[in-house]
Amino acid sequence: SLKPDFAEAYNSLGYVRQCQGRLEEAITCYHKALSIKPGYAKAHRLLAMARRHTAYDNGIKAMELLYCKAGISDEQKTHLAFGLGKSFEDLGQYEKAFDFWLTGNRLYRKTFLYDLTLDRRITKRLREVFTASFFRQYQGAGVRDNTPIFILGMPRSGTSLVEQILASHPRVYGAGELVYMKQICLGTAGATGQTFPDNIQRLGFEAFTALGREYVRQLKKHSDTATFITDKMPQNFLAVGMIRVMLPGARIIHCRRNPMDTCLSIFKNYFTSQQSYAYDLKELGEYYRLYQELMDHWHQVLPGVIHDLHYEELVSEPEGQIRNLLKVCGLPFDETCLDFYQTDRAVLTTSSAQVRRPIYRDSLLRWKCYENQMEPLRKAIFGGQ
Repeated sequence: SLKPDFAEAYNSLGYVRQCQGRLEEAITCYHKALSIKPGYAKAHRLLAMARRHTAYDNGIKAMELLYCKAGISDEQKTHLAFGLGKSFEDLGQYEKAFDFWLTGNRLYRKTFLYDLTLDRRITKRLREVFTASFFRQYQGAGVRDNTPIFILGMPRSGTSLVEQILASHPRVYGAGELVYMKQICLGTAGATGQTFPDNIQRLGFEAFTALGREYVRQLKKHSDTATFITDKMPQNFLAVGMIRVMLPGARIIHCRRNPMDTCLSIFKNYFTSQQSYAYDLKELGEYYRLYQELMDHWHQVLPGVIHDLHYEELVSEPEGQIRNLLKVCGLPFDETCLDFYQTDRAVLTTSSAQVRRPIYRDSLLRWKCYENQMEPLRKAIFGGQ
């Protein structure tokens, strides 16, 4: 009422409604933003993500006209490219969709510097520091608190779906993507003068116990009544070693999905938080290999600690997989977990619309629709296989 022509406010309200699962209200807000500011590229993209196109409609035409308009910025073009990619995929025009995603990713990749060398070094050092002997040495360290359930893996591997299922249980609170573990790991540098993970050997039993206690303190701010609280920050796969030594009672759920489907889903989404490896097919594939090597290492040095949950098995046999997931987490079966899509909670990820639907199978082997275009990715993940 103070500023009725404030397009950005309507767009932001639309995003809030989308996170809450109120998709029709979200779409109305995006339309309102665009009626005020027709050239609002971000609103076009969010509107395309919130709805499913069944025809070549005025929304797509408006995006195309703006995309081809002289003088639009690379930032606007990036938003429009991701929106048009999503729209043409809805229509089954896969080659056209992928061309738009290539452009959007290329334009966004130009906006920052990134080199995989640092990620290679970090994952290598994690494997060198967190060995089987390290865990034997620090057996008994940490806080014996089983409140945390960590849901981790690559983005777009099913982490939001798994959290939505667990958060539907009356004894679980879904806290979303939390930064506490990353902050704790990086914060250890101040006490040792070395960066993580090179500094880990300088910490002792008392330090790991104090860090575990601090994590639990932060976590329980989200709920003081839930038996379990989920942390579904996907990148916590980098922190499995710290999780184990700080919080030996925590459950760790590792979401796995077909590598090509996972990476396609990453590549076709515009992330509000920067995933620097995500915008080039070769870099994306190489980063996926680093993730895979590190998860193989965690399984080797921590046998039986990590529960792998395969996306394909979850959507093929949901009830059996959900029952097993609850059992792993120490929870009795509850019917509400099967009706997870009806659970009323905010989901602040790119999967906010998907988790409002019953389990569906139409994303299985979706990468096959783009097989030729994704050859650089396949080579980066699998080499010459």
